[in-house]
Amino acid sequence: MKVAVIGPVVKDIVHINNITKTYIGGIPYYEAHVLKALGVDVTAFVTYALSEQSMVDESFKDIKVNSVYVEKTIVHEIVYKDKDADLREVKVSEYDPNVFPVEDEIIKELQSFDYILLGPLYFENISYDFFEIMKNSNLVLGNFGLFTYYENGIPVKKNPENLAKVAPFLKYLFLDEVEIKFCAQKETIEECADYFINLGVNLVVVTQGSKGSVIFTKDKKYNIPAFVPKELIDPTGAGDTYLAAFIYSEEIFNDMQKRGEFAAMCATMSIEKGGAFDGNTEGVLERLRRNNK
Repeated sequence: MKVAVIGPVVKDIVHINNITKTYIGGIPYYEAHVLKALGVDVTAFVTYALSEQSMVDESFKDIKVNSVYVEKTIVHEIVYKDKDADLREVKVSEYDPNVFPVEDEIIKELQSFDYILLGPLYFENISYDFFEIMKNSNLVLGNFGLFTYYENGIPVKKNPENLAKVAPFLKYLFLDEVEIKFCAQKETIEECADYFINLGVNLVVVTQGSKGSVIFTKDKKYNIPAFVPKELIDPTGAGDTYLAAFIYSEEIFNDMQKRGEFAAMCATMSIEKGGAFDGNTEGVLERLRRNNK
């Protein structure tokens, strides 16, 4: 399996349990590390300021990186509330559009990948033209970026029609319960999933934090539990870990329920430490075996 991850690299200043730490962040950072740890051939196509080159070099050791330089690296302040991984507040300290270029050389390279995981954090990061050009690739979107805008120092969600517009080009869509209800304008997650599947998405995953997740295909629904972490250190990137692990799980499982449980366990293991997931397949499978006893 050969996978590309695309989007901005950011700095995350994380406040949790009265402790503040600064990490490199961004969806491609977390997803690329999961895939690399699990043995996937992964390349990160990332935007960031040239001034952060040493941070990127250090943080993406042994991972292939295709760098796109922009004026500023995005900086986020993330505050988790009441020691609850499902509750957080995000502020933006530094912002730049971090536009991913639609250039022939990059497009040609991307067309050689089995999956392309898209990690925009804001609407400007990846253009509609990119989706249209790459529509015959296995595009996976796993976040709120297409309907999130930078306004006065905070991320603001609006224009849910942006996601509906590109949905016909997506193979998989991963959103949390609040996001998918906002975009589909439906009351239940079942109705929301049907909405996007009818638009052309092959598979929809609705994540529900500590309540687990639900996987929807055209005619089936799979309820995936969330696994309790040994200790909550840093929940940042858990959803990205789930997505990347789910993509990899295609290599080891034909069963959708098992794929979801593998991804969920990877997410749990990721929040038990700071930074990106660095486990391995056997370690995840062993945790699942112990959990099922």
